[in-house]
Amino acid sequence: MTPDLVRNLPGPAWLVERRLGAAEWAAGQSLPSPDEEIWRYSRIDGFDWGRYAYGVSSTVVTGAGDLGSEALEPDPVAPTPDVFAGWNAALSEPVVLRTRRGQVHETPVIVEHTALDGQATFPRLVVHAADDSEDR
Repeated sequence: MTPDLVRNLPGPAWLVERRLGAAEWAAGQSLPSPDEEIWRYSRIDGFDWGRYAYGVSSTVVTGAGDLGSEALEPDPVAPTPDVFAGWNAALSEPVVLRTRRGQVHETPVIVEHTALDGQATFPRLVVHAADDSEDR
């Protein structure tokens, strides 16, 4: 994963700018270690980043009805806590679901991301739940 990879990805200007900033930040970070509290019980020190190649996951959303928004619309980006979140911000194509004020959505929404073996994919789901909306 490199900023050069991100420079070659298509997308609107806001996404290209966000991706490049996140990629440059992430490229300067090291992988987490078990010395950090949140990774203490993981096997993160054995993670082989070079074993994976970037790939785009296939995403299927069912049951969303009119909740689906325009593909690749801006979404809020949380502060980047670690290198994995940084690469998610750099390489994801967000799926955005949005409710309207007071809307009641009666059916389950299923979001399935599928990747090939050996691929590093960075799915991102953003749900904007408007005031007084609910999912049953």
